[in-house]
Amino acid sequence: MSAEAFLEQLGVPGIGLKLVGLFFVSVFILFWPGIAELSDSVITYIAESKTGQLTRRVYRTIAVPHRGEEPGILQEVAINQEELNSGVLRLQTWIPARVEKGVQCENDSAKFNSSLPPRPPSLDAVGRNDGAPSLLNRSIFSSQLKAVSSSSSIVSLGSGSSNSLKLLEDEQVLAKLRSGEMSMHALEKTLGDTARAVRIRREYFSQQNMMNFEGVPFEGYDYDAVFGSCCEVVVGYLPIPLGVVGPLHIDGEVLHVPMATTEGTLVASTNRGCKAISLSGGVETTLVADGITRAPCVQLPSVREAAIVKRWLDDPMNIARISESFNSTTRYGRLESVKTVIAGRLLYIRFKCFSGDAMGMNMVSKGTDCVLEMLLKEFPNIEVVSLSGNFCTDKKPAAVNWIEGRGKSVSAEAIVKGDLVKKVLKTSVASLVDINYKKNMVGSAMAGSIGGYNAHAANIVSAVFLATGQDPAQVVESANCITLLEECNGGADLRIMVTMPSIEVGTIGGGTILGPQGANLEMLGCRRTSSVPGENSAKLAKVIAGTVMCAELSLLSALSVGHLVQAHMKHNRSSANLAKS
Repeated sequence: MSAEAFLEQLGVPGIGLKLVGLFFVSVFILFWPGIAELSDSVITYIAESKTGQLTRRVYRTIAVPHRGEEPGILQEVAINQEELNSGVLRLQTWIPARVEKGVQCENDSAKFNSSLPPRPPSLDAVGRNDGAPSLLNRSIFSSQLKAVSSSSSIVSLGSGSSNSLKLLEDEQVLAKLRSGEMSMHALEKTLGDTARAVRIRREYFSQQNMMNFEGVPFEGYDYDAVFGSCCEVVVGYLPIPLGVVGPLHIDGEVLHVPMATTEGTLVASTNRGCKAISLSGGVETTLVADGITRAPCVQLPSVREAAIVKRWLDDPMNIARISESFNSTTRYGRLESVKTVIAGRLLYIRFKCFSGDAMGMNMVSKGTDCVLEMLLKEFPNIEVVSLSGNFCTDKKPAAVNWIEGRGKSVSAEAIVKGDLVKKVLKTSVASLVDINYKKNMVGSAMAGSIGGYNAHAANIVSAVFLATGQDPAQVVESANCITLLEECNGGADLRIMVTMPSIEVGTIGGGTILGPQGANLEMLGCRRTSSVPGENSAKLAKVIAGTVMCAELSLLSALSVGHLVQAHMKHNRSSANLAKS
């Protein structure tokens, strides 16, 4: 209704109506400047807490009241179980407060300037206690409005609100899970509370007699960091003992290396090798190559046509086009090489990409996909079989990684003084050289090993991977290692070397976003601000290679004098199982 119609209904005709209108316009101009800058928000959500069956939500709002009452702040809204089920909130307190700039009350509505905080979850309307102002944002809530009364004390929540599911009690959520109305894997998104989603999911599986989580912890963990990045259908977390190896002198630095493991003697043994090497001057490492790979499989109508495409891909004249297409998809990634092999009418195209500090699988996959689109335009008869054709090769034993490398290729070297070999390692230089040849070289060859010319590199790789948020499945290729021992300085000292051609690590993304894992990377100095892309991840790979060397030296020493069994009997047996042995 217009102002004129409203005044006419009150019996204010003719000139009186115009005078009254002029009066209101004058007051409007005098007391409410800047109307064009005002927004429609009326209520601001501040916080929520829960005690027993009572949930409290605190809101803040400002309005010019009716009948000369003071402006106020709606301080608290409480919901008990019954009201929650019915979608009703009850106002508890209205406290007078100072009105901020740019406030108007018209037809029971209130508007604020845009400097106020954002509005709360979708409330349909806000009622008031007796004598308190009525607040209603018609532009937002009118479509779901249920009831607003000048004497009521009710806040109504629209049942169709996108936030209504978040207000359900746990038992109501469980009922919806059992009926299939709510998705198990989408609980975090549905409820808007990752920790609550974990708690309800555990209860659901327990009630269905599927799993018993009594010994699996879940409280006190940052599930917000996990959601959408690290794991799905989360029911808790798994604590793993964390040990520290060091001090390790490596490339002029002194570091302590975190290792997460459940194998007794592993950290102790690695520390022994670390001591002998560090006292001898430390480890020197070299990054030999750096590039993650992805190899799609494509199919051609015939062997001849497959050969034509292979020649095109091998032609240096076309590499520039391929690189331009690949590099257009990333800021940091750069295509380093393309290697193509043929099997009948199948082609496997291995793209190798520098990926900076990221491990790089997403980066190389995205670039590869772009190149495939270009190839389809160049050769319309190509059929893309799979983005990954297993010539990459990811998370599987493969000679191509051992020979060509994947991720970081690192070599490390140390000279261990002969007297420390005797004093710390309890063996001799000649014995170490002999056992390494017969075990790690001949023994591995007899086993037909690929990349397994070492004593236990995977032990250290897996422990550091878990501690620093790497992908545990990539231990398969990252543990490829050859350990070499030589006498030096006329047989007085020992030269030990390891070469690891396929360490796949990153210091950003993946599990590195989790708090403890990120803290361990900080401990290693692998989270420093650097102007050199890839410097942090390369350092992590070097640290892994250096730590592997320490562990290799200690285990070979134990084997050379028959101490392995004794050490494991002392440090790697659970006392709980001794009576059964």
